[in-house]
Amino acid sequence: MVKIGRPYYELKVAVPSQFEESVSNFLIEAGSSGIKIDQNHSNCRLTGCFDDRDINSVLKNTKQYLEALVSLFPKKFSYQLGHQKREINDWSVKWRKSFKPVFLGKKIAVVPGWDKRKFAYPLVIRIYPQMAFGTGTHPTTQSCLLALSELVKPGDKVLDVGTGSGILTIAAAKLGAKSVTAIDVDRTITENAKENFKLNKVEKKIRLEIGGLDKVKSP
Repeated sequence: MVKIGRPYYELKVAVPSQFEESVSNFLIEAGSSGIKIDQNHSNCRLTGCFDDRDINSVLKNTKQYLEALVSLFPKKFSYQLGHQKREINDWSVKWRKSFKPVFLGKKIAVVPGWDKRKFAYPLVIRIYPQMAFGTGTHPTTQSCLLALSELVKPGDKVLDVGTGSGILTIAAAKLGAKSVTAIDVDRTITENAKENFKLNKVEKKIRLEIGGLDKVKSP
């Protein structure tokens, strides 16, 4: 996890596109502050951000993970791994430039919080991307958003486990859920998630808890 006020490292991994989701998830679990995905035909390049104090162990563990994939899928998987040190003031500027609106069919638009344009979509979610996972670019997040658009009905009570930026919580609230309980074990997401709830004017419907499933109260 990148710490404010410190330099950080960009870790770049090029892999076949079919392994994008599994490698992205590994980098997030390893502590990346976000994942930037660049597609190039059958390959993709994943860029994660890591605290400079963690980079040696992250590099070691990432290489071990990638080599394990080579062993498991010798004919399908190959990779390139690199890293580069950055100054912390580069991070917010680069991340803001790289975060563009995401459109899911004709139903959903995920828009940067600073983009004040109006979008003619039934569900518009505005997000300030910071340290938390959930900007709408990851295929898993997109699939969850589309599923919520079909499943959530007015008056529903919804539980979001691993809320991150709060994107799925916001979607459920804007789709008409009566209340949403958002849970995450990472305390650092609190400020960003609350900011996003207020940005989308749904904070009154949401209860944010830091911890495990023991925080869930029975209806």
